[in-house]
Amino acid sequence: MHANSCALFRKHVLPLFLPGISVLEVGPHYENRPSENWWCPFDLLKDSGAIYHHAALENFERDGSQRVVMLYEYTLKCQSNLFDVVFTTNVIEHVRRIWTWTRELSRVIRSGGLLVHVNPVSWPFHESPVDCWRIYPDGHRALFEDSGLEKVFTWHGCLTGDGVIDCVAVGRKRE
Repeated sequence: MHANSCALFRKHVLPLFLPGISVLEVGPHYENRPSENWWCPFDLLKDSGAIYHHAALENFERDGSQRVVMLYEYTLKCQSNLFDVVFTTNVIEHVRRIWTWTRELSRVIRSGGLLVHVNPVSWPFHESPVDCWRIYPDGHRALFEDSGLEKVFTWHGCLTGDGVIDCVAVGRKRE
């Protein structure tokens, strides 16, 4: 995550990770960070006491995590209603069919659980392998409604003073 995404994550997302909850991060691993100013969510939450799982298209293992297999970009190989929190950081802009993907992420969240997206709004075009979307709060609200989630919180802006704008969105799976 770049600095503003990290600031949003620290302020709005990190407090959601309580001891003992089951958390799934969906996205790339950060073993080869582009710079020392690039943060990995795992580094930020490893002391939270949450039970951390990771899912990515890449095949890797991270110390202290449990891997969830992604069969392909829109399917997680795990049972439904498994996680308390599913989150993504700087990933959704690289997903071609965000509505299909968000429904799949919602499927694996327990009733009352949360889906959290942190995504760039003003970050330059960056294929990895594709760069499709910049999503504001209203876009997240539409995705949540389509996936059976209710919007809990959305915010977009810059916390770091560097002019980069990001969005954080939190949706809750209906009981």
